[in-house]
Amino acid sequence: MTRGHPAVRAVEEAIGYAERNGWRVITVGAGQLPCDFMAIDGDRITLVKVRRVRYRGEDISRSCGQEIEDLRAAVFPAGRELWVRGPDRTWYRYAVLQDQVVRVREEAITRNKQ
Repeated sequence: MTRGHPAVRAVEEAIGYAERNGWRVITVGAGQLPCDFMAIDGDRITLVKVRRVRYRGEDISRSCGQEIEDLRAAVFPAGRELWVRGPDRTWYRYAVLQDQVVRVREEAITRNKQ
Protein backbone atom coordinates (compact mmCIF):
# COMPACT_ATOMS: atom_id res chain seq x y z
CA MET A 1 0.00 0.00 0.00
CA THR A 2 1.24 3.49 -0.80
CA ARG A 3 2.10 5.85 2.05
CA GLY A 4 0.76 9.38 2.40
CA HIS A 5 -1.80 11.18 0.28
CA PRO A 6 -2.58 9.81 -3.17
CA ALA A 7 -0.94 11.69 -6.05
CA VAL A 8 -4.31 12.64 -7.56
CA ARG A 9 -3.05 15.62 -9.57
CA ALA A 10 0.00 13.69 -10.79
CA VAL A 11 -2.22 10.76 -11.85
CA GLU A 12 -4.45 13.15 -13.82
CA GLU A 13 -1.40 14.61 -15.56
CA ALA A 14 -0.02 11.15 -16.35
CA ILE A 15 -3.35 10.00 -17.79
CA GLY A 16 -3.50 13.15 -19.95
CA TYR A 17 0.05 12.49 -21.18
CA ALA A 18 -0.79 8.88 -22.03
CA GLU A 19 -3.93 9.86 -23.94
CA ARG A 20 -2.14 12.63 -25.87
CA ASN A 21 0.44 10.08 -26.95
CA GLY A 22 -2.13 7.66 -28.35
CA TRP A 23 -2.55 5.21 -25.50
CA ARG A 24 -5.99 4.11 -24.45
CA VAL A 25 -6.37 4.48 -20.70
CA ILE A 26 -8.41 2.45 -18.25
CA THR A 27 -8.45 3.78 -14.71
CA VAL A 28 -8.24 1.21 -11.95
CA GLY A 29 -10.18 1.43 -8.69
CA ALA A 30 -8.30 1.35 -5.42
CA GLY A 31 -7.53 -2.17 -4.31
CA GLN A 32 -8.21 -3.90 -7.64
CA LEU A 33 -4.63 -3.78 -8.92
CA PRO A 34 -1.51 -2.06 -7.54
CA CYS A 35 -1.61 0.62 -10.23
CA ASP A 36 -3.37 3.88 -10.98
CA PHE A 37 -4.30 3.03 -14.56
CA MET A 38 -3.66 0.69 -17.46
CA ALA A 39 -2.12 2.15 -20.62
CA ILE A 40 -2.98 0.21 -23.77
CA ASP A 41 -0.98 0.56 -26.97
CA GLY A 42 -2.16 -1.86 -29.64
CA ASP A 43 -1.98 -5.29 -28.06
CA ARG A 44 0.40 -4.18 -25.27
CA ILE A 45 -1.05 -3.48 -21.81
CA THR A 46 1.03 -1.73 -19.16
CA LEU A 47 0.11 -1.32 -15.51
CA VAL A 48 1.15 2.22 -14.50
CA LYS A 49 1.73 3.40 -10.94
CA VAL A 50 2.28 7.14 -10.46
CA ARG A 51 4.40 8.67 -7.71
CA ARG A 52 5.68 12.12 -6.85
CA VAL A 53 9.10 12.63 -5.36
CA ARG A 54 10.17 15.70 -3.46
CA TYR A 55 13.88 15.74 -4.19
CA ARG A 56 15.84 15.49 -7.41
CA GLY A 57 18.14 12.47 -7.60
CA GLU A 58 16.24 10.25 -5.17
CA ASP A 59 17.04 6.55 -5.35
CA ILE A 60 13.87 5.23 -6.99
CA SER A 61 14.39 1.66 -5.79
CA ARG A 62 14.46 2.94 -2.22
CA SER A 63 11.94 5.80 -2.29
CA CYS A 64 9.38 3.82 -4.30
CA GLY A 65 10.28 0.35 -3.02
CA GLN A 66 6.79 -0.57 -1.86
CA GLU A 67 5.20 0.44 -5.17
CA ILE A 68 7.82 -1.58 -7.07
CA GLU A 69 7.17 -4.65 -4.90
CA ASP A 70 3.41 -4.27 -5.38
CA LEU A 71 3.76 -4.03 -9.17
CA ARG A 72 6.00 -7.10 -9.24
CA ALA A 73 3.52 -9.09 -7.16
CA ALA A 74 0.54 -8.29 -9.43
CA VAL A 75 -0.87 -11.40 -11.05
CA PHE A 76 -1.85 -9.88 -14.36
CA PRO A 77 -0.39 -10.50 -17.84
CA ALA A 78 0.93 -7.00 -18.53
CA GLY A 79 4.02 -4.85 -18.47
CA ARG A 80 4.67 -2.75 -15.40
CA GLU A 81 5.87 0.86 -15.21
CA LEU A 82 6.41 3.38 -12.49
CA TRP A 83 5.92 6.99 -13.63
CA VAL A 84 7.56 9.44 -11.27
CA ARG A 85 7.03 13.20 -11.25
CA GLY A 86 9.98 15.11 -9.89
CA PRO A 87 9.90 18.40 -7.99
CA ASP A 88 10.43 20.36 -11.23
CA ARG A 89 7.37 18.63 -12.82
CA THR A 90 9.59 16.51 -15.06
CA TRP A 91 8.41 12.94 -15.58
CA TYR A 92 10.58 9.85 -15.41
CA ARG A 93 9.38 6.46 -16.60
CA TYR A 94 10.75 3.21 -15.21
CA ALA A 95 10.06 -0.31 -16.44
CA VAL A 96 9.60 -2.58 -13.43
CA LEU A 97 11.08 -5.97 -14.26
CA GLN A 98 11.31 -8.97 -11.94
CA ASP A 99 14.98 -8.43 -11.17
CA GLN A 100 15.58 -4.73 -11.90
CA VAL A 101 14.07 -1.30 -12.51
CA VAL A 102 15.14 0.32 -15.78
CA ARG A 103 14.61 3.94 -16.78
CA VAL A 104 12.60 4.09 -19.99
CA ARG A 105 12.89 7.75 -20.96
CA GLU A 106 12.34 11.23 -19.63
CA GLU A 107 9.26 13.21 -20.57
CA ALA A 108 8.30 16.77 -19.76
CA ILE A 109 4.65 17.49 -19.05
CA THR A 110 3.67 21.08 -18.45
CA ARG A 111 0.40 22.58 -17.34
CA ASN A 112 0.09 24.33 -20.71
CA LYS A 113 -0.23 20.99 -22.51
CA GLN A 114 -3.09 19.68 -20.38
